[in-house]
Amino acid sequence: MPQSTLDLGMRAQPNPDRMIRLAPELILASQDYAFVKGLLERIGPTTLLDVYTPGQDIYQNLSELATRIGEITGHPDKAARYIAQVGDQLEAISDQLVQHRGQPVAVIQFIDARNVRVYGKPSLFSTALEKIGISNAWTAAVNQWGFQSADLTHLAALPEDTTIFIIKPYPADLPGKLQENVIWQALPAVRKNRVILAEPIWTLGGLGTVLRFAQTVRDGLLAQDANAGSNAAFRFPGYNK
Repeated sequence: MPQSTLDLGMRAQPNPDRMIRLAPELILASQDYAFVKGLLERIGPTTLLDVYTPGQDIYQNLSELATRIGEITGHPDKAARYIAQVGDQLEAISDQLVQHRGQPVAVIQFIDARNVRVYGKPSLFSTALEKIGISNAWTAAVNQWGFQSADLTHLAALPEDTTIFIIKPYPADLPGKLQENVIWQALPAVRKNRVILAEPIWTLGGLGTVLRFAQTVRDGLLAQDANAGSNAAFRFPGYNK
């Protein structure tokens, strides 16, 4: 995030006093803020945008969102170039992963040592996987934002050759607890060291987030290729017990 980005409070509780002092020329917000639209409009001109609509194509929606923001801000040409650049970079990543085409990948976040949030279609993560030719290993039902809560036994039902991406952060005591968890240790991805830790990434972001996660997957899978000769099971970095 750019150093010039200002802290306006928590996502669910933006600080109106701070926003008033900034005197914004324009406020862009998701439909989740419809209940405070009146307050926002007293601070500055407000436009509510909707992206994550059940049943709609996320990538198309994100592209349309970028187009609309370009129009609202008076920079339609910049928006068009940005959309094209993201598309070109995703295509290039797909070409770099041609040997992994169709490989199953599961994307999870740990809630605690027994429960995870797993991402399926139409999540942003699944959209990124699709754009670079990678298969989402999770095909079960998800909520309108594309994720579902599950326990470790559900991960045991994933395809044998699944690679698991864990989105940080995770609980501090997680490595120790999973080291003693029989179900986790028995997962093929763990036994064959096909678990990859990914830096924190916003799950409801825009085109830039799609691209960033695609780059994360590419880097992780190519690094995995480089270590293909290792027979060691996955262990969390820094955990030596």
